[in-house]
Amino acid sequence: MSLRILQVISTPPFAWAAGGCARVVFDISNGLVKRGHDVTILTTDLYEPKKRYPIKNPEIVDGVKIIRFKNISDRLAWKYKLYLAPGIFNYLKGHLREYDLVHLQDLISLQAFLTSQFCKKSGVPYVLTAHGSVFWLQQNKLLNQLYYKLVGTRVIKNSEKIIALTKTEIEQFKDIGIENDKIVLIPNGIEVLGIEKIKRGSFRKKYNIGNDQNIILFLGRIHKIKGIHLLIQSFNEVLQKLNNSILVIVGPNDGFLPELKNQIEKLGLEDKTLITGPLYEKSKYEAYLDADIYVLPSIYETFPMTIIEACASGTPVILTNNCGISDIIHGNAGFAVSYDKNSLKDAMMEILIDNDLKKMFGLNAKILANEIFNLESSLDALENTYKKCLNSFDKKNYH
Repeated sequence: MSLRILQVISTPPFAWAAGGCARVVFDISNGLVKRGHDVTILTTDLYEPKKRYPIKNPEIVDGVKIIRFKNISDRLAWKYKLYLAPGIFNYLKGHLREYDLVHLQDLISLQAFLTSQFCKKSGVPYVLTAHGSVFWLQQNKLLNQLYYKLVGTRVIKNSEKIIALTKTEIEQFKDIGIENDKIVLIPNGIEVLGIEKIKRGSFRKKYNIGNDQNIILFLGRIHKIKGIHLLIQSFNEVLQKLNNSILVIVGPNDGFLPELKNQIEKLGLEDKTLITGPLYEKSKYEAYLDADIYVLPSIYETFPMTIIEACASGTPVILTNNCGISDIIHGNAGFAVSYDKNSLKDAMMEILIDNDLKKMFGLNAKILANEIFNLESSLDALENTYKKCLNSFDKKNYH
């Protein structure tokens, strides 16, 4: 059965600097189109800081229809994560009934609340993927609690089904009163075409890094929540025993870069640290392939797509226990460690010193990417969830 699906998300395809959600939604949409569904992504004109994506509605990319509307403020979007695009609401008002169902990929946004309300009024069911936002709702701060009580509860409870990315996220939903039978576990999937054609050594050659140097890689938004400052402290300790190591920091600045540069200078690590700025597509995978370890020392993370990308590249990974997929990674593709300097240092040292361990983690990482974090498996589960959502919605309204 072919479905007409509307994906609603504030951070759009090609605004990769905004984080992994945009990539996930585009890959899902592309995969659903290949399976015969009609998919539209309704989103904003976010692209890069101080640069908007040109609006040419509709834009068709790989069979996916993308409809964008202008953000009121670029600064609010990038600095405060406030995405305000009134055109989205007008579109929903006039076109929502053209779709069989909506997949809402936002929880903390005005778009999320109004999509929820329009769906309820129009009789169109929606499924919700919160992408880790429940953790924010649970924080004991006035703004978080107000949003949860006034907006978040309605967005969550009005949905037909809720898609959780990890077991941790399932427990978070249950903690706020969501019944277990409403929640479906569907991990994000990844499809990396052409990675086997990328020549190893390209990144090292481009940045003049010798084959005898250990590359410790961080790739992601340069934001305090990513824990890069802790990584720098631990890396400084690693250098005491493995001086042939280099820390490579890849990603767009999300407000934390000046502080990191100051930390690097104070520790005298300028010659041992490379900051490349953001890298995308092939250039990004060149970095993964040449890295000895990928490290994500986040203060909190639900489903870090960079870990899955590193796994697909066959690169051992280290992440903190605060990441939602730490239980899957630990002991298989690398280590999950406590959020502290010594634990992170010890994990890096263990992998860098033991070549057999590094090789084993690299092989296991590829297996995880192919078997657990597989896009086709995610699409199978999504299609099944969509159909169950429509059936339960029809029965509920019929009775």
